[in-house]
Amino acid sequence: MPEKRTPYKKPPKKYAPKGLTILYEDHEILVVNKTSGLLTIGSEGEREKTALFLLNNYVKKGNSRSKKRLFLVHRLEKETSGVLVFAKHEGVKRFLQTQWETFRKTFQAIVYGQLPVQKDYQVLREGTDVSLLEIPFFKGRENVIRSQLADQGYPIVGDTVFGSKTQDIKRLALHASSISLIHPLTKEELTFKADVPRYFKTLMKHYGASSESSSDFPVLRTKRLTLKRVTAKDKDHFLEIANATSKKLEESEVLKTIQQLEDDFQARKAISWGLFYKKQLIGTCGYYRGFKDKVGEVGFVMRKHYRKSGFMTEALEAVVDFGIDQLGLEKVTAFTKDQNASAIRVLEKLHFQRTEDFYKEYRKYERGSQGEWSS
Repeated sequence: MPEKRTPYKKPPKKYAPKGLTILYEDHEILVVNKTSGLLTIGSEGEREKTALFLLNNYVKKGNSRSKKRLFLVHRLEKETSGVLVFAKHEGVKRFLQTQWETFRKTFQAIVYGQLPVQKDYQVLREGTDVSLLEIPFFKGRENVIRSQLADQGYPIVGDTVFGSKTQDIKRLALHASSISLIHPLTKEELTFKADVPRYFKTLMKHYGASSESSSDFPVLRTKRLTLKRVTAKDKDHFLEIANATSKKLEESEVLKTIQQLEDDFQARKAISWGLFYKKQLIGTCGYYRGFKDKVGEVGFVMRKHYRKSGFMTEALEAVVDFGIDQLGLEKVTAFTKDQNASAIRVLEKLHFQRTEDFYKEYRKYERGSQGEWSS
């Protein structure tokens, strides 16, 4: 049972520090959203305009004689914004630092270039020559993110240390968006989130990214394809794809169906990608029937002209990897008929195995998270 504690009374708002937003506070910890441009702790040239100095004044309620103080648990670089955690006691600091590598930390960054599919990050949006990434489950310091992305040829926008020294944009586009940790006293898991700065949205718009409000749709890339959301401008090719299946659509139903795909994604019921080759929609692939109990059912269909070219194998591999690495699926399933030899070849190439026979000649195929079928 968690220990009972007296309710915590926050200091008056007049002591709230500028450049910092209090996300959470109790007797043991203080969590804030730090703005870009503010040091975490003092340097030789600056002692007072730091998060630690300002927050110490906050907990002391402006009384310099107060013995209350904060203890540094971790730090963010001056140019990095986002979630920052402080301890209120030495023992709390030791606990958090000892457990720090096990806590889940997520960053978002805008980088130069358009990236291939990798399990280390998720592409949230793309603009002209830039991508907005989410980097989940990160365990090191943000400098590791900066150096690794730069080494791969995708430096973070505004990074003059690991990227170009002559960038026109001087502000680093890196944000610590969330931390999940174990509370030192109650042992509950707590998650703290800091909204992405408005600057990120402005920067993505500057580089021509879509202004759609639902900007968190994951974009996947293979050697030849871009997998992204289907929109109304793709309706003609979408109609051709839909009519290649057993379910025929009238032209008047196409836009309604495309909107239903978007609604299902926003409700986190399902996710369907359009497969784009040279900016043209050539097929669809996704978890059409959702992903409950860590099991996802995939479906896929290709325009006739683009079949037997390996496109579907590329797309399905990216979708399965996303389901396992990002959605946490333990099993992926698919259904097809015996006469659909091309679909069976794709599934078998990706290590799916036939497990059950159903009515009307339908067969069930499965693949586990380790690339093999397991019951």
